[in-house]
Amino acid sequence: GIPELLRWMIEGYFEHILQKALAQESMEEGIRCFFVMAINAMPYFEHGMDSNYRGELEPMLRQCFQHYFALAWKQKNFYANCTGSEIKIILRYHSQAFLGLLQEWTDEDTKELDQIVHTVSRLIMEGIPPQ
Repeated sequence: GIPELLRWMIEGYFEHILQKALAQESMEEGIRCFFVMAINAMPYFEHGMDSNYRGELEPMLRQCFQHYFALAWKQKNFYANCTGSEIKIILRYHSQAFLGLLQEWTDEDTKELDQIVHTVSRLIMEGIPPQ
């Protein structure tokens, strides 16, 4: 059915994004690659979210984000000093943050892509302490 087709397409696209992002030399380049590919796919996801399949599509997107972020973090061995339960929370947090940024993405954000990528990279790798 349609939900299974959507899942297959989403999982295939995320796999493609993940491989391209992980092939980049630095974390920041990988995040930039991820954002560019997600921005390019946005019209298709928005169309799907406007359809009768929003109820199936939204949880699929959340699951895919979290799954592929977990694969990326495992492959790059980030957060090696964290416990398993801490990593689960960190991955949920980052995947939801990326989804949130993309759901509210604007043309102005696209113009500021480099700054957004840099800030997100700093948040993930070193945290940004309050001032």
